[in-house]
Amino acid sequence: MARIVDTGNSVTSRTSTHVTLTLGVDILFTAAELAEGRSGAATYSVACVVWDDDTFSDDRIVGATRVIARDAMERTTGIDFPAELKLSDLRRREPSVEDGIELFGEFTVMKDGRAIAPSAKSRNVTVKLPDPPPATSNSGQRISVRTEGSGPSTIAIVSGTGFKASALVVIRFTDSALNQLRATATADSGGKLEARRSVPCAPGISFTVTAFEDANPTGSFANAIVMSCP
Repeated sequence: MARIVDTGNSVTSRTSTHVTLTLGVDILFTAAELAEGRSGAATYSVACVVWDDDTFSDDRIVGATRVIARDAMERTTGIDFPAELKLSDLRRREPSVEDGIELFGEFTVMKDGRAIAPSAKSRNVTVKLPDPPPATSNSGQRISVRTEGSGPSTIAIVSGTGFKASALVVIRFTDSALNQLRATATADSGGKLEARRSVPCAPGISFTVTAFEDANPTGSFANAIVMSCP
């Protein structure tokens, strides 16, 4: 069975508005797979997904799939995936806390559209983010937080008011090491919301809870709340 023997991930160019990553993967095929691919009896391809490496929940950035041409099949086949990303889009994912974002690639080898080997991840690269736009005063967005349960089964309940009607609101829980957990909620017609999210609590741990509208991150920040684990 085919297997991934090496991966790569590097920043290959950067402008004031974009950054380009080059992600690479080397795949070792069996002799039988090589014969199938070269004859056209089977079609082999590789999928690559770029992820934002969040401690609690990775976020998908972009993905692509490349078919390996019959005449390009080798016992060890290498494929590169260039990924041009807008810095402004990346900044929106980290609008208030971090000045960089950690990105990695995940590769999957497929035969006739189905995965045939375990996926493999590349190393992380750090992309420095541009400074966020200056925050503007909000029009009264407010949140409050209460908890249910304790320890690893703790549920944080975030209530909010003053958001734009039907806005998608992003809620972030940030610990002292800047690790983040994210939740989303949609405001109702009156700008109110309530979101429930499990959080990995332990005695002595606290989280700073923030919320903002996804479409207007710098102009809709609510008050920050420090939530101490029960």
